[in-house]
Amino acid sequence: MSHRTADRPPASPDPVLAEHAAAIRRLGKLVVEDVIEIGRRLAEAKEIAGHGNFLPWLEHEFGWSVSTAENYINLFKLSAKFPIVGNLNLDLRSLYMLAAPSTPAEARAEIIARAEAGEQVTVAEVKTAIAKRKPEPKPKRKPTVNPAAAAFFVNEDQLHAFAGVMSLPAPRRFITYEQQVDVAKELTEGNIRAASYQPYIADWLRQAGKLQGRIDAAERDDFYKEFPGYEIRDEVAAVKSVARSFDASLLKLEDLWKKFPDNPFFGDIGSTLDGVINMIRQYRRAAGERSADMTERDLARLWELERKTKQQEGIITELRREIEEATAAAKSSKKPDPADDGLDIPKCLRRAAP
Repeated sequence: MSHRTADRPPASPDPVLAEHAAAIRRLGKLVVEDVIEIGRRLAEAKEIAGHGNFLPWLEHEFGWSVSTAENYINLFKLSAKFPIVGNLNLDLRSLYMLAAPSTPAEARAEIIARAEAGEQVTVAEVKTAIAKRKPEPKPKRKPTVNPAAAAFFVNEDQLHAFAGVMSLPAPRRFITYEQQVDVAKELTEGNIRAASYQPYIADWLRQAGKLQGRIDAAERDDFYKEFPGYEIRDEVAAVKSVARSFDASLLKLEDLWKKFPDNPFFGDIGSTLDGVINMIRQYRRAAGERSADMTERDLARLWELERKTKQQEGIITELRREIEEATAAAKSSKKPDPADDGLDIPKCLRRAAP
């Protein structure tokens, strides 16, 4: 079913495309010559429209599907190879089938020769001729079990279960014909039930993958050593490894401190941790903006802001101290009121000054 994706023409239609659209409508009568001409114009329009634009143009102009347009274009291409196609007494559906790229060349040549000889070839006969010439699909390869592996199983149920697991995509890809012997030996010596073969072999594959991963890591190490400064990677890995155990120890100490906050065994752990923290800060400051870690870059900028803030706070504190000293000095130098004789006589009873 065709779905129209555009209900209005393009903003700036190509004049050549417009001319093709008008001509294709005039050639609407489905005779072979007209269909070939439609295919020719569609092929040219496809080239002009460019990738991704042909289908919207096709749907907007005609409401056709891609398969409809391909039938026309394929028939046009077939007529270029066999000009006699336009004169053959063949049904249009037969011509579409002959023009399809998937049709074997032998079947195409046979039908054209029969029609050229005047034979009335039906659509059913064209289908039969194409089907006979098409190569048969290759049968799926049946899973094979190494006879040496099969010898480990004492009954058909075990062998059938093993063969079924070996036919799955992952075992078929990663377990070699020779490795089947090792897997079968482990299954029988471990007395693994047939119903558990699949999860057991899945775990076997995971373990084999980890082993291969370790081998690959060793190969990568040899490769890294060819570059200067490769020791950095080892030291970073060592720090990461130590950090995990260090974090675990700190969490345990935190739990113990909650239970025994005043225990003398804690000793100078505080100063030790302060030293570690200072070392971490020095590293982060040294890395700063050059660090590949975004967190370290953000922390470097934060520490710079903290440093500037503390500097400004020191200036503000100094200014406040100077203001307080100036205020105190001003108060101490203020002269007493001459009308005040120091006596505790109410102001309302005092004589006015002459």
